[in-house]
Amino acid sequence: MTTAAPAPKAGLEGVVAGDTNICNVEQDALIYRGYEIHDLAQNASFEEVAYLLLEGDKPTADQLKFFKDELIANRALPPQVIDYLKTVKPMRRARPGNASKTTKPPSGALYARNLFTCAGPASG
Repeated sequence: MTTAAPAPKAGLEGVVAGDTNICNVEQDALIYRGYEIHDLAQNASFEEVAYLLLEGDKPTADQLKFFKDELIANRALPPQVIDYLKTVKPMRRARPGNASKTTKPPSGALYARNLFTCAGPASG
């Protein structure tokens, strides 16, 4: 005796897309590390949320100052990237993924090549 295969269910109800401690999606809420996203958006800075996501807890005042200082110290673009951006037409800057496909980056600009590979081809 053969058993018919069960009919496929519509939608994704009951499907686990991933298992993480960082984020939880509930019926009407998005929760990051135990904090509802609307609460974070209203009461926390970008840096506080980034620290929370990376470290697992909200930062103390000292931790936040150190984290902000680290972000500031590491946000400068290498000179090769700045020079490269100056050579690209303005509309190509809006679609950086295309810039590396149409214009050869300057020698040694590995950072620029990596930076510009995420957007995909432009139309037109």
